[in-house]
Amino acid sequence: AISDSKSIRLAVCLKADDTYIGNVYVTDINMTNRSGVSHVLIGEEAYWGQGYATEAYQQLLEYAFNERALHRLVAHILEDNIASQRMHEKCGYKREGVLRESVFKNGRWQNQVVMSILEDEYRNR
Repeated sequence: AISDSKSIRLAVCLKADDTYIGNVYVTDINMTNRSGVSHVLIGEEAYWGQGYATEAYQQLLEYAFNERALHRLVAHILEDNIASQRMHEKCGYKREGVLRESVFKNGRWQNQVVMSILEDEYRNR
């Protein structure tokens, strides 16, 4: 993963004891457009809602914009996942629209909210 120019894959670990709790990613990096797709996963529910995803995402954004010189990141979030949408807003993402019935999950079609952040929005937040 370290030498993969089309993705950034980082583990999320607790500072106190290095317990692995999830991942943050940028995938589908396109250096012509300097863009990518961002993702976060905190696996166990016991770690949700404690700010770990926000902190990890902010570090991912710093790396993506400062070290990899990306211009735009986009995220696709299940419409029902209000907590994830709020976390993205805290990190500076803006809502662009909705992909209607774009994912079949848990036995039903679900919408995805499209959110993005631009390099200058990251720097000016």
